[in-house]
Amino acid sequence: MKLMIRFRLTPFLLALAAASPGDTGKLTDTLSTEITRNRAVLDALPSSPLVDGERPRVKGQLDDALALLSASHVHTAIETLSSAIPGVSALARAGGGWDESGKGPGKGIEALAREWEEAGRTIRTDRAHFPLAKPEGQSAFIRAQAEQSLGQIDEHYEVAVEYGRFSGVTSGAYYLGRAEGHLALALFLSCLPTTSGKSPFVYSSLPPPSPGSKMTS
Repeated sequence: MKLMIRFRLTPFLLALAAASPGDTGKLTDTLSTEITRNRAVLDALPSSPLVDGERPRVKGQLDDALALLSASHVHTAIETLSSAIPGVSALARAGGGWDESGKGPGKGIEALAREWEEAGRTIRTDRAHFPLAKPEGQSAFIRAQAEQSLGQIDEHYEVAVEYGRFSGVTSGAYYLGRAEGHLALALFLSCLPTTSGKSPFVYSSLPPPSPGSKMTS
């Protein structure tokens, strides 16, 4: 079945079932699913100089995270995944369709500014879902990783358009994508794992690749 990745922020489901504090198996399964989902997004990105140059590195990070999980090195796997997810998001946002010359048919600085405004609204809305306190049953390590990623959202978002003006629109889009990726990561980690039995939470933080890209499953 082929799913079109529409040109908008793509909603995706974090299926986080209730888990006991020591339920390492459930945590590993959830992380493995997230790695697989990010690999699918990465593989679906259309070829471009940026994507072709960066995809092997980011894919290697995802593969390393999966290998670390298999070896029961869960914390190191989370640290590795925390580097990979913002990279996937950045490539999805910046991978293609941008015109550095300002004269071609691709998107220029005006389009970047519009997408920056749209992404900012989503970031503000979705950031409110980040729990103010560590959920019951969540380790201090995971909470620290989630807070660290949350703190990097504005660092990348605020400079995205300026980078686009002075370093090229692709660079600006890359920073915007990293901001969105850090939000996605922060929200994902903030829900791992709890004993609250909450229903799965749908949020939209992963930016789309260029129009026409497809994911197959």
